[in-house]
Amino acid sequence: MSSTSELQHPDLGPDRANACRMYDHLIGGGQAPLSEHDQAALKRLLEVAPGTPYVARDNRAFMRRVTRYLAETAKVRQFLDLGCGYPTERNLHDIAREHVPDARVVYVDREEDAVAEYLRLLSGDPNATAVAAAIETPEKVLADERVNRVIDFGEPVAVLATGVFPFIPDSADPRGIVAAYRDACVPGSYLAISHALTAEYWEAGLADVVLDLYRTAVQAMYPRRLEEVAALFEGYTMVEPGLVSTPTWRPDEPLAPEQTMHVRAVAGLGVLEAADGRA
Repeated sequence: MSSTSELQHPDLGPDRANACRMYDHLIGGGQAPLSEHDQAALKRLLEVAPGTPYVARDNRAFMRRVTRYLAETAKVRQFLDLGCGYPTERNLHDIAREHVPDARVVYVDREEDAVAEYLRLLSGDPNATAVAAAIETPEKVLADERVNRVIDFGEPVAVLATGVFPFIPDSADPRGIVAAYRDACVPGSYLAISHALTAEYWEAGLADVVLDLYRTAVQAMYPRRLEEVAALFEGYTMVEPGLVSTPTWRPDEPLAPEQTMHVRAVAGLGVLEAADGRA
């Protein structure tokens, strides 16, 4: 089991707001109790960027749509959810099991309270678990006996990382992190990522204000250019419609104007193919 010291992050602590708890409230979850720092940061965030809940909910909705596609259409039976956050209504395992009743799911997050909530929710479920670990250490995640008890890496696995890589700096080598998870998977496996874009894609001036708030009061964010996000899918073949604005990835219904007005984040799904081009 990972020690608390291994899960520590320079931007995490009692004197700062917590991005994981804030996200839970932005998507309407409400499972995470907010500290005074969380409440203050959320209040300021909604003052300067009132559209943030739409962006957060679009991200969560992408997770649900892509999970449904993976289970219903791609027939994937195993899921590794990196940076899962807190459980809320219709979690990944709930959606997958609507189409694959025996779907096997592992949730991973450095937020130990969120992992504890998943473990309580999944108590007695032999096909699902949650692990407290830093996703930036794929060698530890992939070697964890709890992960390997649920997931057989000799069979296709869907790796999901929705909204988590914007919190991983370039110095941690995000492409190398993704590649390590990719190399542990067999052909027919999938990678789903959603990621915040750099300032030129946002409303004028908004990115600087939001990023400064996260840097000083929450946890530093590292938005990336479209081509940098695309590079995370190295080794994968993109599934249609490719890497697109998050709400426009296979939407279930017509989009509201606020969902298409500005492209603050993108999402995509890739499939790992064999050398002969077959998944």
